[in-house]
Amino acid sequence: QEMKDKISTFTDVPVDYIVESLDAPSLFDVPLSYQEQGVDQKVVDFLHIDSPKPVADMDEWRRMDERAKNLKYKTKITLVGKYVELEDAYISVTDALQHAGYLYNSKIEVEKIQAEDITEDNVAELLKDTQGLIVPGGFGIRGLDGMITSIKYAREHDIPFLGICLGMQMASVEFARNVLHLEDANSA
Repeated sequence: QEMKDKISTFTDVPVDYIVESLDAPSLFDVPLSYQEQGVDQKVVDFLHIDSPKPVADMDEWRRMDERAKNLKYKTKITLVGKYVELEDAYISVTDALQHAGYLYNSKIEVEKIQAEDITEDNVAELLKDTQGLIVPGGFGIRGLDGMITSIKYAREHDIPFLGICLGMQMASVEFARNVLHLEDANSA
């Protein structure tokens, strides 16, 4: 309370509108912490909103938070990309996978493989344990053969596949070359 009083004094913000943003074990705990401090009601009051239900219903959020902390299953997804050495290059994809995993009670393990490292000789070993393949976007010709090789392996072995941008283009090229026998098929 002493810290809130000090902040209020120096910011001219009423002490009732100062909330703590504490470290939390999970990102999902942060909104719950805010609700426990009455942030939803404070916003409604501050904006003079006449709301029949001013307090947010966080029951589903709490259930998701519990699921995220107690996942029952594991799912291995392989991401074949051109920029896997950059930690955040595919962060939107990996975060989306994690969130989908929470919904399906599964811890998603994402293995990133450099597209250039995949060949016909090693693709079976590299993808043998995967339960799904994602080939995201990219630019330029580097790694295209590895993408096509991994997509072909997924198609032939009934591995669920998601191609995003360049990944979907390479899926079209793979299908054209290996199923339709259009050997010169490419993406320009």
